[in-house]
Amino acid sequence: MIFRIVYVSRATQEFTEDELLNMLRNARPRNEEHGITGMLLYGSSNFMQVLEGEQDALDQLFNNITKDERHKDCNVIDYSEIKNRAFPNWSMGFKLIDQDTKLDGYSEFMQRQMTPKELSENPTSVLGLLYSFKSETVDH
Repeated sequence: MIFRIVYVSRATQEFTEDELLNMLRNARPRNEEHGITGMLLYGSSNFMQVLEGEQDALDQLFNNITKDERHKDCNVIDYSEIKNRAFPNWSMGFKLIDQDTKLDGYSEFMQRQMTPKELSENPTSVLGLLYSFKSETVDH
């Protein structure tokens, strides 16, 4: 059985693109080892992430994520069993969202300082944004 967890959180510091890419370089081999796939978005000090995998591996990873001091206010938007992975070949897709990000249907909600609570109150928008970047060229 494959599960999906989607969460949002607030960075405790501003991250540069190089810092984020370094974080991903460290995470991807572990994700591959444990069969975890997904997508990470970062913008305006907010993280949005969808993770997919077997329940035990996903629960262990998410437990570690919630203890990571690089972010706070972690709010789960969705935790559910899924039939198919949306990101089957991505150990962790990534997109840095900035003012130059252009995408049909892209809203400004990642371009202003929204709290993870505000983001978690818009689960359809968060999921839509994560999945819309799937078809974009991203570092995966």
